[in-house]
Amino acid sequence: MTLTEMAKVLGLKSTTALRILCENKALPAELKGKTWFVTPQAVEDYRRTRLGRRGRPAARKAKTTTTTTTATTAPRAPETADDVA
Repeated sequence: MTLTEMAKVLGLKSTTALRILCENKALPAELKGKTWFVTPQAVEDYRRTRLGRRGRPAARKAKTTTTTTTATTAPRAPETADDVA
């Protein structure tokens, strides 16, 4: 099955993303001349694992550590009775 046929089966408008996946060996395919060929099993695997997920994968949440921050201003002198007047 060609990438064009695969795109039609999956309801995709373009084969560009599929071609890039083939070039990066993320989608098992064989290049014959200028045409990429995929197996029906590869199409089904793609449908199960990737179809419907758009954009970048969700970022993993980083472990948060609690840190205390200190003031960066110069310390103030204690107030005296003379300063309050």
